[in-house]
Amino acid sequence: MTGLLWLAILCAGAPPAPASPNPEPVAKAPSPDSLQRGLDYLARAQADDGGWHSETYGALRPGAATTALVLHAIASAPRPLRDLHRARCLAAYRFLTRSPGQQKYVCNPDGSADYPTYATALTLAAARRLGIEDKPLHDRYVQYLLRMQLDERQKFSPDSPHYGGWDLMGPDEQREITSGTNVSITRYVLAALEPVDTDAARQARARARDWAKRCQNMTPDGGFPFTPDSFSASNKAGNDAGVEADQPRSYGTATCDGLLCLATAGPPNDAEVRRAIQWISKNFEAEQPPGFLADDDQGPGAWRRGLRFYYFAAVAETLPLLPTEPENRSRLADHIRSLQKDDGRWENDAAQMREDDPLIATALAVIALSHLANGKQSDE
Repeated sequence: MTGLLWLAILCAGAPPAPASPNPEPVAKAPSPDSLQRGLDYLARAQADDGGWHSETYGALRPGAATTALVLHAIASAPRPLRDLHRARCLAAYRFLTRSPGQQKYVCNPDGSADYPTYATALTLAAARRLGIEDKPLHDRYVQYLLRMQLDERQKFSPDSPHYGGWDLMGPDEQREITSGTNVSITRYVLAALEPVDTDAARQARARARDWAKRCQNMTPDGGFPFTPDSFSASNKAGNDAGVEADQPRSYGTATCDGLLCLATAGPPNDAEVRRAIQWISKNFEAEQPPGFLADDDQGPGAWRRGLRFYYFAAVAETLPLLPTEPENRSRLADHIRSLQKDDGRWENDAAQMREDDPLIATALAVIALSHLANGKQSDE
């Protein structure tokens, strides 16, 4: 398996890299065309083969995972903006779907897998949003995503905390084990499967909703950790949520993802959804994810900075569900715009999530601003 995309780093629980010693630069005045300039930066960074290849991390150069993320970002933009880049989106789609043989999931053009479940979910959702008709291939993608859910087919029983979620394991890896189901990959798969109206998809959503409920910290606060595994290092905010010493702490990115899992997989107004909404509303911050105890350069405090752009994208998608949405929308948009560089890119000074790669940070900022823009006007 090649590549270490920001999504995979989130799941893997890798030890944090040292934070930059340089302080955050003074915020610039927001620019009204920040989203367009971000999209233009991504357009300029596209390679001749249609992919996006990291110049920051050699492991990301094969391109499938990064290209799927950037394609998803452009497809998230309001229609007039994404239509300006349609030719580039089609080139990216061809890059992601031209591997040899009958493709069952998204991979690199040479057939190598690059976090195929993430890449497949992002590509499938983007293709639908772009109106790309490719039914036989998309049907195979759906079947792949359904097959990768942890259930009896993967030798998991309903009493397992991981039953019903998705993890990073690839299609050819040993089953009966898991790298750890998590709210990030599960919410992206659920979004890709949302329009699929088959018995298999409905059953998968029901299993996933039960999984999300097991992951949620209904006591004490209604928020979410990253994974239901209490002692996993992937729960970036640590343990001891105030009830039991081994209970993982709720934090911002995970709670946004958990809320989106619940809202996509079942009734939008049940107690679990309301509790997650309350957590985000009560703890909302525009600058960085809430829920961490420390701002030190190592441990949970370091992840607080390293997760910033992922948090911007995740919380922007949840804002329409929050009672404080208009005020928070303005604060979040102004802060994201203030971080933009003169050439249109965004870049984190913390490397824990590989957001110091401008392709990753810019894609996430574009996703965030697109959700904020789409919430204020019709997308059609």
